[in-house]
Amino acid sequence: MNRRDVTSANLSYTRAIAAVLALSVGAYANAQVTSADIVDGQVKTPDIASSAVTTAKIAGSAVTSGKLANGAVTNAKLAADAVTGVKVQDNSLTGADIDETTLVGVDADLFDGKTRGELMSMGSFSTSEVLTLPACSNGRRYMGFTLAGGPAGKVLLNASFTAGNGTNFAAPFGLAARLERETPTAIIGDWQESHFGAGGASRSNIALTQEFQYPAGGGTYLLRVCDASDSVGGVTIRGQISYIFRPN
Repeated sequence: MNRRDVTSANLSYTRAIAAVLALSVGAYANAQVTSADIVDGQVKTPDIASSAVTTAKIAGSAVTSGKLANGAVTNAKLAADAVTGVKVQDNSLTGADIDETTLVGVDADLFDGKTRGELMSMGSFSTSEVLTLPACSNGRRYMGFTLAGGPAGKVLLNASFTAGNGTNFAAPFGLAARLERETPTAIIGDWQESHFGAGGASRSNIALTQEFQYPAGGGTYLLRVCDASDSVGGVTIRGQISYIFRPN
Protein backbone atom coordinates (compact mmCIF):
# COMPACT_ATOMS: atom_id res chain seq x y z
CA MET A 1 0.00 0.00 0.00
CA ASN A 2 1.48 3.31 -1.06
CA ARG A 3 1.42 6.54 0.96
CA ARG A 4 -1.63 7.88 -0.78
CA ASP A 5 -3.65 4.84 0.08
CA VAL A 6 -2.59 5.07 3.78
CA THR A 7 -3.69 8.68 4.03
CA SER A 8 -7.02 7.89 2.43
CA ALA A 9 -7.59 5.05 4.89
CA ASN A 10 -6.79 7.30 7.87
CA LEU A 11 -9.25 9.92 6.69
CA SER A 12 -11.95 7.31 6.30
CA TYR A 13 -11.30 6.02 9.83
CA THR A 14 -11.39 9.52 11.32
CA ARG A 15 -14.69 10.27 9.62
CA ALA A 16 -16.14 7.04 10.94
CA ILE A 17 -15.07 7.88 14.53
CA ALA A 18 -16.51 11.38 14.23
CA ALA A 19 -19.82 10.00 12.98
CA VAL A 20 -19.98 7.58 15.91
CA LEU A 21 -19.22 10.38 18.39
CA ALA A 22 -21.81 12.62 16.81
CA LEU A 23 -24.41 9.90 17.13
CA SER A 24 -23.44 9.28 20.77
CA VAL A 25 -23.49 12.97 21.79
CA GLY A 26 -26.79 13.46 19.97
CA ALA A 27 -28.34 10.52 21.77
CA TYR A 28 -27.00 11.78 25.14
CA ALA A 29 -28.29 15.26 24.45
CA ASN A 30 -31.70 13.87 23.59
CA ALA A 31 -31.74 11.98 26.87
CA GLN A 32 -30.66 15.26 28.73
CA VAL A 33 -28.62 15.46 31.93
CA THR A 34 -30.32 13.65 34.78
CA SER A 35 -29.67 13.83 38.51
CA ALA A 36 -27.60 10.63 38.26
CA ASP A 37 -25.22 12.38 35.84
CA ILE A 38 -24.34 15.11 38.42
CA VAL A 39 -21.80 14.45 41.13
CA ASP A 40 -23.26 15.13 44.59
CA GLY A 41 -22.66 18.72 45.71
CA GLN A 42 -21.66 19.99 42.28
CA VAL A 43 -24.57 22.40 41.63
CA LYS A 44 -23.34 25.65 43.20
CA THR A 45 -25.07 28.97 43.83
CA PRO A 46 -23.66 30.54 40.62
CA ASP A 47 -25.21 27.66 38.62
CA ILE A 48 -28.76 28.56 39.79
CA ALA A 49 -30.63 31.27 37.92
CA SER A 50 -32.28 34.14 39.83
CA SER A 51 -35.74 33.16 41.14
CA ALA A 52 -35.14 29.61 39.94
CA VAL A 53 -35.94 28.00 43.32
CA THR A 54 -39.69 28.49 43.80
CA THR A 55 -41.92 27.46 46.70
CA ALA A 56 -42.92 24.30 44.84
CA LYS A 57 -39.24 23.26 44.73
CA ILE A 58 -38.82 23.48 48.52
CA ALA A 59 -39.75 20.45 50.58
CA GLY A 60 -42.15 20.95 53.48
CA SER A 61 -40.36 21.94 56.71
CA ALA A 62 -37.08 22.17 54.79
CA VAL A 63 -36.26 25.82 55.64
CA THR A 64 -35.10 25.92 59.28
CA SER A 65 -34.40 28.94 61.50
CA GLY A 66 -30.69 28.64 60.73
CA LYS A 67 -31.46 29.47 57.08
CA LEU A 68 -33.12 32.82 57.95
CA ALA A 69 -31.07 35.99 58.30
CA ASN A 70 -31.53 38.00 61.50
CA GLY A 71 -34.36 40.49 61.00
CA ALA A 72 -35.44 38.87 57.72
CA VAL A 73 -38.97 38.06 58.88
CA THR A 74 -40.67 41.47 58.95
CA ASN A 75 -44.22 42.43 59.96
CA ALA A 76 -45.32 42.25 56.31
CA LYS A 77 -44.23 38.59 56.20
CA LEU A 78 -46.53 37.57 59.06
CA ALA A 79 -50.08 36.50 58.34
CA ALA A 80 -52.89 38.15 60.32
CA ASP A 81 -53.37 36.42 63.72
CA ALA A 82 -50.26 34.31 63.05
CA VAL A 83 -48.50 35.22 66.33
CA THR A 84 -50.52 33.65 69.16
CA GLY A 85 -49.98 33.68 72.90
CA VAL A 86 -47.99 30.44 72.87
CA LYS A 87 -45.52 32.04 70.42
CA VAL A 88 -44.77 34.98 72.74
CA GLN A 89 -42.10 34.54 75.40
CA ASP A 90 -43.46 34.90 78.94
CA ASN A 91 -43.07 38.44 80.36
CA SER A 92 -41.49 39.67 77.12
CA LEU A 93 -44.17 42.28 76.29
CA THR A 94 -43.78 45.63 78.03
CA GLY A 95 -46.17 48.56 78.44
CA ALA A 96 -44.80 50.19 75.28
CA ASP A 97 -45.97 47.13 73.28
CA ILE A 98 -49.59 47.29 74.47
CA ASP A 99 -52.44 49.62 73.54
CA GLU A 100 -53.95 50.28 76.98
CA THR A 101 -57.32 51.27 75.47
CA THR A 102 -57.79 47.65 74.37
CA LEU A 103 -57.45 46.20 77.88
CA VAL A 104 -60.59 45.04 79.66
CA GLY A 105 -60.78 43.89 83.28
CA VAL A 106 -57.06 44.43 83.93
CA ASP A 107 -55.71 42.98 87.16
CA ALA A 108 -52.16 44.32 87.09
CA ASP A 109 -49.58 43.74 89.81
CA LEU A 110 -48.56 47.38 89.71
CA PHE A 111 -50.37 50.53 88.62
CA ASP A 112 -48.22 53.66 88.39
CA GLY A 113 -45.74 51.96 90.73
CA LYS A 114 -48.37 51.09 93.32
CA THR A 115 -49.72 47.71 94.32
CA ARG A 116 -53.45 47.06 94.36
CA GLY A 117 -53.43 47.56 98.13
CA GLU A 118 -51.88 51.00 97.73
CA LEU A 119 -54.30 52.30 95.10
CA MET A 120 -56.71 53.38 97.83
CA SER A 121 -54.47 55.19 100.30
CA MET A 122 -55.13 57.04 103.55
CA GLY A 123 -53.30 59.53 105.72
CA SER A 124 -53.83 61.84 108.70
CA PHE A 125 -52.28 65.03 110.12
CA SER A 126 -52.86 66.97 113.32
CA THR A 127 -51.64 70.07 115.14
CA SER A 128 -52.04 71.73 118.53
CA GLU A 129 -51.01 75.26 117.52
CA VAL A 130 -52.59 78.09 119.45
CA LEU A 131 -53.54 80.81 116.95
CA THR A 132 -55.97 83.69 117.25
CA LEU A 133 -58.77 83.25 114.74
CA PRO A 134 -59.17 85.98 112.12
CA ALA A 135 -62.46 87.14 110.65
CA CYS A 136 -64.03 85.00 107.93
CA SER A 137 -63.47 87.65 105.23
CA ASN A 138 -60.11 85.92 104.72
CA GLY A 139 -59.83 83.21 107.33
CA ARG A 140 -56.60 81.43 108.28
CA ARG A 141 -54.83 78.69 106.33
CA TYR A 142 -54.63 76.56 109.42
CA MET A 143 -53.45 73.16 108.13
CA GLY A 144 -52.29 72.02 104.70
CA PHE A 145 -50.71 69.00 103.09
CA THR A 146 -49.61 67.90 99.60
CA LEU A 147 -50.26 64.59 97.85
CA ALA A 148 -47.84 63.92 95.00
CA GLY A 149 -47.73 61.47 92.12
CA GLY A 150 -50.13 58.78 91.03
CA PRO A 151 -53.08 58.73 88.64
CA ALA A 152 -56.07 61.07 88.67
CA GLY A 153 -58.80 60.25 91.14
CA LYS A 154 -60.73 61.62 94.09
CA VAL A 155 -59.76 62.62 97.62
CA LEU A 156 -62.22 62.44 100.50
CA LEU A 157 -61.17 64.81 103.29
CA ASN A 158 -62.30 64.65 106.90
CA ALA A 159 -61.27 67.39 109.32
CA SER A 160 -62.09 68.90 112.68
CA PHE A 161 -60.83 71.70 114.88
CA THR A 162 -61.55 72.81 118.40
CA ALA A 163 -61.48 76.49 119.40
CA GLY A 164 -61.52 77.96 122.87
CA ASN A 165 -62.83 81.28 124.13
CA GLY A 166 -62.33 83.27 127.32
CA THR A 167 -64.36 86.33 126.39
CA ASN A 168 -67.65 87.09 128.12
CA PHE A 169 -69.99 87.39 125.14
CA ALA A 170 -73.43 88.90 125.59
CA ALA A 171 -74.70 86.72 122.72
CA PRO A 172 -73.44 83.61 120.87
CA PHE A 173 -70.27 84.35 118.83
CA GLY A 174 -69.83 82.56 115.52
CA LEU A 175 -66.87 80.63 114.09
CA ALA A 176 -66.49 78.59 110.89
CA ALA A 177 -64.16 76.27 108.93
CA ARG A 178 -63.94 74.91 105.39
CA LEU A 179 -61.81 72.51 103.31
CA GLU A 180 -60.11 73.57 100.06
CA ARG A 181 -58.01 72.27 97.20
CA GLU A 182 -55.29 74.88 96.88
CA THR A 183 -53.28 73.59 93.89
CA PRO A 184 -53.00 73.02 90.98
CA THR A 185 -56.18 75.12 90.74
CA ALA A 186 -58.26 76.32 93.68
CA ILE A 187 -61.51 74.57 94.57
CA ILE A 188 -63.29 76.04 97.58
CA GLY A 189 -65.33 73.84 99.89
CA ASP A 190 -68.34 74.80 101.96
CA TRP A 191 -68.15 76.70 105.22
CA GLN A 192 -69.31 74.76 108.26
CA GLU A 193 -70.36 76.91 111.22
CA SER A 194 -70.58 76.73 115.00
CA HIS A 195 -70.48 79.30 117.82
CA PHE A 196 -69.29 80.14 121.31
CA GLY A 197 -72.14 80.51 123.77
CA ALA A 198 -72.97 83.67 125.62
CA GLY A 199 -71.23 84.16 128.91
CA GLY A 200 -67.78 83.10 130.08
CA ALA A 201 -65.14 80.66 128.81
CA SER A 202 -66.27 77.95 126.41
CA ARG A 203 -65.13 75.67 123.61
CA SER A 204 -66.60 74.71 120.25
CA ASN A 205 -65.78 72.00 117.76
CA ILE A 206 -66.46 71.83 113.99
CA ALA A 207 -66.31 68.60 111.93
CA LEU A 208 -66.02 68.70 108.11
CA THR A 209 -66.19 66.21 105.22
CA GLN A 210 -65.65 67.11 101.55
CA GLU A 211 -64.66 65.30 98.36
CA PHE A 212 -62.30 66.87 95.80
CA GLN A 213 -60.95 65.88 92.40
CA TYR A 214 -57.37 64.66 92.51
CA PRO A 215 -55.49 65.62 89.32
CA ALA A 216 -52.81 63.29 87.92
CA GLY A 217 -49.54 64.29 89.55
CA GLY A 218 -50.97 65.54 92.83
CA GLY A 219 -52.37 68.56 94.63
CA THR A 220 -52.37 70.55 97.87
CA TYR A 221 -55.32 70.49 100.29
CA LEU A 222 -55.99 72.57 103.39
CA LEU A 223 -58.25 73.42 106.31
CA ARG A 224 -59.19 77.13 106.68
CA VAL A 225 -60.67 78.49 109.94
CA CYS A 226 -62.16 81.83 111.09
CA ASP A 227 -64.52 83.55 113.50
CA ALA A 228 -66.76 86.61 113.50
CA SER A 229 -64.13 89.25 114.34
CA ASP A 230 -60.51 90.20 113.72
CA SER A 231 -60.13 91.74 117.19
CA VAL A 232 -62.37 89.72 119.50
CA GLY A 233 -62.89 85.99 119.48
CA GLY A 234 -61.38 82.62 120.22
CA VAL A 235 -58.16 80.74 119.59
CA THR A 236 -57.65 77.32 117.98
CA ILE A 237 -56.21 74.74 120.29
CA ARG A 238 -56.49 71.56 118.24
CA GLY A 239 -56.84 70.62 114.55
CA GLN A 240 -56.95 67.36 112.60
CA ILE A 241 -57.31 66.45 108.93
CA SER A 242 -57.30 63.04 107.22
CA TYR A 243 -57.80 61.83 103.66
CA ILE A 244 -58.80 58.78 101.64
CA PHE A 245 -57.63 58.63 98.02
CA ARG A 246 -58.90 56.39 95.24
CA PRO A 247 -58.11 56.51 91.50
CA ASN A 248 -60.79 57.05 88.88
